[in-house]
Amino acid sequence: MESGTSRSLGEGWLAGVGSDGSFLYVTDLDPSSDALGCEGMPVEYLWTVDIATGDRRPVMGDGARLSSARVENSLSGRVVVVGVCEEMVNTITVYDEETSGELTGGRIVDSVPMGIVPLVAWAGDDLLIGAEHPEEVYTGAIDLFVVDGETLTSETLFTMPVGGPLKAALVGGDLIVWVDRGLVRVQHRDGSGVIDYPGSDFAVSADESSIAVVNGTELSVGPLREGLSPVIVGPDESWFGYPTWSSDSRTVAVLHQPNSGLSEVVIARLPDNLIRAGSHVRPGFRFAGESLAYGSCSLDGCGVQVVDVPD
Repeated sequence: MESGTSRSLGEGWLAGVGSDGSFLYVTDLDPSSDALGCEGMPVEYLWTVDIATGDRRPVMGDGARLSSARVENSLSGRVVVVGVCEEMVNTITVYDEETSGELTGGRIVDSVPMGIVPLVAWAGDDLLIGAEHPEEVYTGAIDLFVVDGETLTSETLFTMPVGGPLKAALVGGDLIVWVDRGLVRVQHRDGSGVIDYPGSDFAVSADESSIAVVNGTELSVGPLREGLSPVIVGPDESWFGYPTWSSDSRTVAVLHQPNSGLSEVVIARLPDNLIRAGSHVRPGFRFAGESLAYGSCSLDGCGVQVVDVPD
């Protein structure tokens, strides 16, 4: 397994990737601002960072500067900006993304409850949102909603018992993929089953044809409905998690925690090109064009890194 060479794009927290892959969204402090925000702490603003040059610009949403958030982009050039305070979601807003990184046409999603919202992701041109079940607060149940990306009207899919990471995907408008107590389950919206895979986390490829599943020391990949083949098998007592696909559905990245040593990201350019990069790597890494962006923290602070992914 070869080692990739990373380069720094400065301090801050990785929040997302621009739709065209040329820039990142990063949250960070602004030394020129003394504004206070969540819990009386200094406001962390949302910035765009050019991957090639490292240049930073504040993100403007309908002309107003946006503060700390996470960003998910759709394949149609829209983004959802999730405002968070102390791990509680207080706003979910859909924008159109301009090539400059400015966000316009903001529309607030108010058809689902705010608060503990562990899942906000695009499902085609719709949003898949998981929010804590109001009648089972802190008991481990999440309501899954599908929100029409144009009208922002919502429909409840089903209530998901928490049996693993709060992760779900809606594929082709009909298949729901989720984690249930050591199984990655693929089922129809009517509840009928398709297939179960042993695993603790998963990711569905951008073209919705394949699935990557992690199960302890193993990362496996295969067609969504047919079966999996191991891609990486780590040593005993190591751990894989947070699989992520590239936009061309040819590359999978996964967090690796060795049995001794620092966390790293392993990039699998299918079928057999493996690259490792980084140390102290945090979950939430994203592909950006031909690169992978990831966050890492050390005693000196937190920053954003990118590593190129060769063919």
